[in-house]
Amino acid sequence: ALAYFKVHQKLSGGFEYSTPYTPPGDSDPNSDAAVIQALLAIGEDPVGPAWTVADKNAVGDLLTFQFENGGLGFSRPGSSATAAPDPLSTTQALTALASNHTVSITITGARFRDPTAGTDRCAVAATTSGHAGVGHGGTRLEAPPTNRLRIAKTGWICAAAGVGLAAALLSARPAHAAIHHAALVIQHSSGEVLSRCVAFAESQITGLQLIQRAGVEYQSQDFGSMGSAMCQLDREPSPVPADCFGSSRYWQYSHRIGGGWQTASLGASSSVLHDGDMDGWRYAGGAGQTPGNVAIGSVCSPAAPSVAATHPATTPAVSRPQRAQTSASPVSTGLASPPMQAAAQAGSPTPGSALASTGPPTAPPTGAALGAWLLFGGAAALLVGIGVVNLRRRGP
Repeated sequence: ALAYFKVHQKLSGGFEYSTPYTPPGDSDPNSDAAVIQALLAIGEDPVGPAWTVADKNAVGDLLTFQFENGGLGFSRPGSSATAAPDPLSTTQALTALASNHTVSITITGARFRDPTAGTDRCAVAATTSGHAGVGHGGTRLEAPPTNRLRIAKTGWICAAAGVGLAAALLSARPAHAAIHHAALVIQHSSGEVLSRCVAFAESQITGLQLIQRAGVEYQSQDFGSMGSAMCQLDREPSPVPADCFGSSRYWQYSHRIGGGWQTASLGASSSVLHDGDMDGWRYAGGAGQTPGNVAIGSVCSPAAPSVAATHPATTPAVSRPQRAQTSASPVSTGLASPPMQAAAQAGSPTPGSALASTGPPTAPPTGAALGAWLLFGGAAALLVGIGVVNLRRRGP
């Protein structure tokens, strides 16, 4: 096939339809375009030495069929009174020139890549470009871009990506940047006391969140709007009573108010703590049992690191299966001490509530922070990708 092409290549560098279609066998744009695409398909260079005749090639010959309005016709401009551009010749020329081939031209604003020259160009006159056989008199000349321009463009793109990443980093508040603190005190039946200082960035957290962020193992049971009762805390009692509270001792919940403890009127998930507040838990029998006299300054002292930044999470307990509940909803007795025990004595949990077993989960990122990371991270990745493509391409 290549030998056949060589036989039909004319001194103009182009190819004729067949011999003798137009004696003495002139070239035409349709044959030029078809041969260019065929040569490219098998890895041949249409403007290389092997396909250059008297410093002319098929690409240059194809461009000689271009008219002033940008279209291409089967006959060259001025060759006859009826010579005019036609859709077929223009379409085939565009297809050939757009196939990553060896020259680029501007036809009604279209631009084509010139990989062998290393740039994108418009139609280049042979007398000024030094590119053998490309173009003809009157074609437009566009200087190829410089590496400095491409590097500058990529620099601006990367700078924009850097700004996006910086904004993402500033939008997400790290754990060590928390500005509020709350204390947790847990007193076991043995008298052993566990205390934790928890840092948080929100304006308030619940008593249950305080336990979770303190890294303390727990199992709880939900009582609807009254909140959660602790069935097991820091692995006491073991095993967990079937009804959560047991027959004698249970976890009693209280808040530090002023200089003393006050029994909580709601469960942990419904109680709210602010900066400087302290929750207490004591495993004991009888009403009104609170932890010993502990001041928040001794738990959240300046020298004591906060759990949010330094405390490693404990190993969570094995999950217990949920128990189906069918009895009436819990009711509050109105007593200040102990509310969750009173609720349990007045009725069982609601059908939707069950014994929950959980360890200290890590606090997930908020929706706003996660959205900011995705937004800015995606934008930065897109900008960096554009910069890489800009460096790899050979034109503006």
